[in-house]
Amino acid sequence: MTSAARAAWLLTAPIVVTSCSAHDEGRPDRHAQQGSAAAPSPAVYRDTQWVNQAPLIETYSKAFGGHIVSLTTLAGDTAVKYAPYYFQHEYLDINKDGNLDIRMHVFSNTPNQCENYFYDSKTRTYHQISSSDLDIKKLPGTSLYYSNNRLGCASKNWASTLSKIEDWQEVQIGYIEINSCGTETEGITIYKIKDGKQQLVSTLKIQELSRSKGVLHFFDNYWKRHYKQFE
Repeated sequence: MTSAARAAWLLTAPIVVTSCSAHDEGRPDRHAQQGSAAAPSPAVYRDTQWVNQAPLIETYSKAFGGHIVSLTTLAGDTAVKYAPYYFQHEYLDINKDGNLDIRMHVFSNTPNQCENYFYDSKTRTYHQISSSDLDIKKLPGTSLYYSNNRLGCASKNWASTLSKIEDWQEVQIGYIEINSCGTETEGITIYKIKDGKQQLVSTLKIQELSRSKGVLHFFDNYWKRHYKQFE
């Protein structure tokens, strides 16, 4: 099959579950059930989106509630690997380089758990960021990223991670943990991470949060003001 024919097939051809007899009327189908005459419906369906001036083929599976399961290029190359646990996806410029990246949200007890795929304009391919499973955001004016996450106690405990991206991998360099659950360990603890090990930077009283407009505002302001300590 030529590249042009393959491309046309990807855009138009649904995958349909059929019996062997549909392809060879002269050979009996040993899996066929008597009395079943209804034609099977497509197991998957596809849609095409133009992203970074090129088409991406979105594949959805009826077996998984009609949710997206993979993304491929028009040539059939994988942009996002097949997985049955995606429930939503976004095209957005995560690294602020002017190109659209892909964020695949997954079913999880963690509301903002996801996979991040960065677009490489040189090779026109997408790279999954390894060790990255939250909705990272670019820290303005830097090459760093941060993500926030609930830790429990009715959303009174939180954490925020500062990281950098090296060779398509997220590397953590800073961590803030907030405990406002009324326990003995209540407070704000800040760590620097080097070679995967936490080094205590400072501890703050929980009253520091009253100077901010909530936990997320505190994280934003802290990383913007102090990120150079963690580089």
